[in-house]
Amino acid sequence: MHTDKIDAPAKNLAHMRWLVERRSENQQCCLKLFELLEKNRSTWEDEQFFAAQDMVGAAFSLWRAVFLGEKLSKRKLVYQHFRDFLGGLIEDNAISYVQDKKNREWTFNYYVENARFRLDALAKRRNGPGKLKAWTHKKRSATKRWEYAQSLLDDAIQKYSKHLGS
Repeated sequence: MHTDKIDAPAKNLAHMRWLVERRSENQQCCLKLFELLEKNRSTWEDEQFFAAQDMVGAAFSLWRAVFLGEKLSKRKLVYQHFRDFLGGLIEDNAISYVQDKKNREWTFNYYVENARFRLDALAKRRNGPGKLKAWTHKKRSATKRWEYAQSLLDDAIQKYSKHLGS
């Protein structure tokens, strides 16, 4: 008996659980960041403007990436997806979630790397809260890379909160 279609959702159950838990984690992080920004408005409007921008950019990138984390991470597919993504951008002059999801082998990498660049910039800020953890380069699965980036953002928000006395 052929049961691929019946069994297919069960194969994704573990990823679905991961997805729901990580989305919640990211949303909690975004809420903490929003509260931090609201409580310290004048600080963020002045000397911490770029730090706030980096944290919001990393939070958004991780929010988007979490939806794209179920991927195979095969170089040939990444190449095909960035080629298709770019072709769609040229042909349609628009990108939406549908194109992100369809080309997730590349778009996931884009969003997590964008978060990494912003977290690296945040760690180098002179007027920041002190020593933030720097990105440690090593081979990680897509979901582990997302989790690692999210943990660095959580740590940065916590340290900024302490630094600002919030």
